[in-house]
Amino acid sequence: MLIKDWLNRSRVIAFSLGFIFLFIILTCLILSRSDFVDPNGLIVFADFRTLWSASYLVTHGRAADVYDPSVLNSIFWSLDPYRLEVNSALVDPQNIPVRFVWLYPPTYLLMMWSASLLPFATACIVYLIATFTAYVYVIKKNFSDNVMVLVLVAFPGVWMNFRLAQNGFLITALFGGALLLLPKYPRLSGAFIGALCIKPHLAMMWPVALLAIGAWQTLFSALATGLFFVGASVYFFGPELWEGWFSSLYLARQILETAQFHWNYSPSVFAFMSLLGAPLSLAYGAHIAIVILLILIVWKVWRSNASWPMRQSILVFASLLVSPYIMDYDLTLLALPIALIATQGMKYGWLPSERRMLALLWMLPILMVVLASATSFQIGPIVILVAVFTFLRRAMINQQNDC
Repeated sequence: MLIKDWLNRSRVIAFSLGFIFLFIILTCLILSRSDFVDPNGLIVFADFRTLWSASYLVTHGRAADVYDPSVLNSIFWSLDPYRLEVNSALVDPQNIPVRFVWLYPPTYLLMMWSASLLPFATACIVYLIATFTAYVYVIKKNFSDNVMVLVLVAFPGVWMNFRLAQNGFLITALFGGALLLLPKYPRLSGAFIGALCIKPHLAMMWPVALLAIGAWQTLFSALATGLFFVGASVYFFGPELWEGWFSSLYLARQILETAQFHWNYSPSVFAFMSLLGAPLSLAYGAHIAIVILLILIVWKVWRSNASWPMRQSILVFASLLVSPYIMDYDLTLLALPIALIATQGMKYGWLPSERRMLALLWMLPILMVVLASATSFQIGPIVILVAVFTFLRRAMINQQNDC
């Protein structure tokens, strides 16, 4: 049976509510663990716990230790979730498990330095509520249909981000805000783009798009904002923190090139090739070739008279494939093209395979991890690449010229 015949409005609502109910159950199970460690030994909200630990070091005058894994993990394992203190008695200083590292640039720490001013549990709840609210607001501005908002609240990418208390909601809000503001408020849009310097590898396609349309005000505003973040981080934390970050890039590369577990969660061309057993040179070569292709596609689409929502969607897809260091929680960004393309389809009609592709993109954050873990085959970059070419047809049809 065709998906267009089966997936009607009532089933979409029921399916979305089912996923939300499942998320609520999983959240209750998570919160029932007072130590934030599940029975399997997995750390709940692990990424925010790492952030809180880095913030703790900064606020206690130890910013230079943020990129030292042994020091960071000593804080990570000994923090009290409900108090503003670290209990060193909880860990053996001679046997601290070094499982987590801080790889973000100091610009992100500049934005989040105050996290440890609240107890970990409180800070995490505040962080998730604030960033999820920003995520929903951006989606709502893109799509006023409440059913579509419900679909994107139930989006599996939401759970993949939530389980780690990652920054996917924040990145989606900044990226989506930049897209929304660009036509009428180019300088403010640039400020949002510049703020993406907290996770710069997801902003690398923006210059291509902005140069293609000659958006110089936006480009200069983004550059100025990024430089402000860099300068402020040097002023408050000192240049040593940047030295630590540059040194940590070697560790990031080691993780990228050797951690098969990482590849199961990474929808990159590099991870796809690595899981197939390709040598490093071939994996990098294939990844670079796809990036060059995507640069040409983004340039062509943004130079054309394609509709504004389709330009935005192609940019998001390309941004998710440009870096080899991309993870499942980063796919929260897919909420933007799902909303934008659904808007176009409902307004102008659907082209062949578009609804199937949107359904596949919606399931991708979970589906790719399950399949990669079971078969060592990473479908993430394949699906996103196919999506690029599926929706490129619509992008080249001049249905609506908002620019």
